[in-house]
Amino acid sequence: MANILLLLLLQTQVTGSQATGALAGRVRSNSGHALGGAVVSIWTTFYQARADSLGHYTMDSIPAGVVQVTVWAYRYQTLHQDVMIKAGRTDTTDFVLLPMPTEVMPARSVYGIVRDADTGHPVAWALVSVSGIPGDEATDSLGRYHIDSVPTGTVQLQVRRLGYHVVRMSTTMTVGPPLQVDFTLHDAHEGVLIQR
Repeated sequence: MANILLLLLLQTQVTGSQATGALAGRVRSNSGHALGGAVVSIWTTFYQARADSLGHYTMDSIPAGVVQVTVWAYRYQTLHQDVMIKAGRTDTTDFVLLPMPTEVMPARSVYGIVRDADTGHPVAWALVSVSGIPGDEATDSLGRYHIDSVPTGTVQLQVRRLGYHVVRMSTTMTVGPPLQVDFTLHDAHEGVLIQR
């Protein structure tokens, strides 16, 4: 019995040590040009890598399983693709991006933290959206969010979470580095609707 328990313990330790894998590859345009500076990230997490001047990228210690990879480069359409990460292995995946239509150019990405107004604690699973971009971005366990390919011009950011008032904020997006926008959410029972 002791030998069986020891074997199970060792197997658990080995399995746990192999619970992550890696992702590597190259980002190119549809014309074959390397897209240096392209950002490769795992959706709803903060796993992220930036491609070098030859378009090569590498990400380590990614939890094994199917993950949705988001690839973004300035003046190119954001790509979302499911990738299977195998424990203890490096998956090689190349990405090809299509150019953004000239009338719709992304300005920058938006990121930040959503916190509870009373406690200051991060709020997980809050839904952050930007006008003009379909879908929502859910905050992680530390209240963080990240949205790429935000178009230029005036946009409205909205944050909502069950039990809290909806928060809205309008801002003008121009070409530049990632913009940090943090939010605080007020308890819905306070009877005050926060709108910016």
